[in-house]
Amino acid sequence: MRIWDFSTENTAVRMHVAPDEAPDMSWDEDGRCSADIAAGKLTEPFVVVCTVYINGIEVGSDVLGGCIYESAEAFANGDNRNGYFRDMVRQSVSEAREVVAGLRIFPLRS
Repeated sequence: MRIWDFSTENTAVRMHVAPDEAPDMSWDEDGRCSADIAAGKLTEPFVVVCTVYINGIEVGSDVLGGCIYESAEAFANGDNRNGYFRDMVRQSVSEAREVVAGLRIFPLRS
């Protein structure tokens, strides 16, 4: 499910979520988080993927698993914009810049 999208004429940065198939809940020592998940107060753990495309070709990405929020959309909204969300966008854009900088584009001659 896509939770965020930024596009220009040639470039797109997209963020989507998918279920976390193997979440590590070992940190939930008192079981409160697991209880809140079971009660529907928090989401099941999910994975967030942020991908950068140039002309439809993937050139950068970042992945974060084990996310638990009130909703998947909450990851990309509100206070989190200054946390993991921002870091993931920054990292995927940085990777895309490195990929593009490494491309050798030769002029075509007739």
